[in-house]
Amino acid sequence: MKSRSYLLLIALSLCVGVMACSAPETPRQRLYTAEASAAALQQAALSYLENPNADPAARQIIHHASAVITASLDGAAVALKNGDSMLAGAALDAANQSLTELSAYLAAHPIQE
Repeated sequence: MKSRSYLLLIALSLCVGVMACSAPETPRQRLYTAEASAAALQQAALSYLENPNADPAARQIIHHASAVITASLDGAAVALKNGDSMLAGAALDAANQSLTELSAYLAAHPIQE
């Protein structure tokens, strides 16, 4: 059952990402969309990490990817606050790339129960 909810969370986070690509957005809207995707993906990652059968190497990869996502989103927020939409865009690109890669990694490495 946990495996299904885990996969559902990954699918949800991918859907949020796809919706983000369907229409032009302002940098602030892109930030909100990326934050929503990150929140959904973080739930899936947490479910993975809480499972006692989770691969220790995968745990490290997830922790690292989560840190990159958080740092990129924080950087984008600061850049937007300072009026630097170009820097915010670069940080959001990095966050979205990391979100995509972590989502693909989680989908490709299910927990063996």
